[in-house]
Amino acid sequence: MEFNAYYVDMIRASMKPWMPTALCTHHVPHVRLNGHEPGHYSFYTGMKDLVHDLPFDPLYNNYLICGHTHRRVIGEVVPGFMGVNVGSDYDDLKTFVLEV
Repeated sequence: MEFNAYYVDMIRASMKPWMPTALCTHHVPHVRLNGHEPGHYSFYTGMKDLVHDLPFDPLYNNYLICGHTHRRVIGEVVPGFMGVNVGSDYDDLKTFVLEV
């Protein structure tokens, strides 16, 4: 939880009001972007809902882009953000284009 609080503070300090936000992470910032059934070895690193603590401007499209689980999740809406887990598995390269 201390690590989560540190990163929330760091991300919050970088966010600009009146602008859309695109947050790119390696680890999954919300459990619904995991791409696996929740379990002991499902790595969202304890950040079940990192975005809950982030301010966002509802007038703009806000995005979460992550990876780590190697399972694609496209268009999952989590509170205030549209989420994408790019998740191309090994040797199965896929692309995703997001226009902001």
